[in-house]
Amino acid sequence: MTPRQTKAQERRRKINIMVKKNDVFLLAGIALLSGVIFAVMALTGISRGSGGKLLAEVTIDGRLYGEFPMYEDTVVDIDEPLGHNTLVISDGQACISEADCPDQYCVRHRAVSKTGETIICLPHKLVVEIKAYGKVSVGADIDATAQ
Repeated sequence: MTPRQTKAQERRRKINIMVKKNDVFLLAGIALLSGVIFAVMALTGISRGSGGKLLAEVTIDGRLYGEFPMYEDTVVDIDEPLGHNTLVISDGQACISEADCPDQYCVRHRAVSKTGETIICLPHKLVVEIKAYGKVSVGADIDATAQ
């Protein structure tokens, strides 16, 4: 090999090493930026897009029992043939404070306050889901005629 070929090979090797180092810095920067964005969204609730207008939707055996705004402190006694539950909404959080089901999972569940969170009582077929209101949900039935 000529000295010229050796220098060219050495340059290519240095470029490959530099690209690898720069790739690592680029990936680390992207990962750091992603982590910061995720943390901000998780801490501020931006990812859910509720704008603070939340309600607790209660369904029993698939049918709507009621919708209760999360900004009003209230106690709802739910007496149904399947059993009794007490829903408490306080300080923007909803929880089941008492139930006559045998396992008491719904009572021990932590309070929910963010869109999409649920409390479920299987023996009573009760679901409490936090939803944002004033928004059109994806997949909503649209009844219109286009002309």
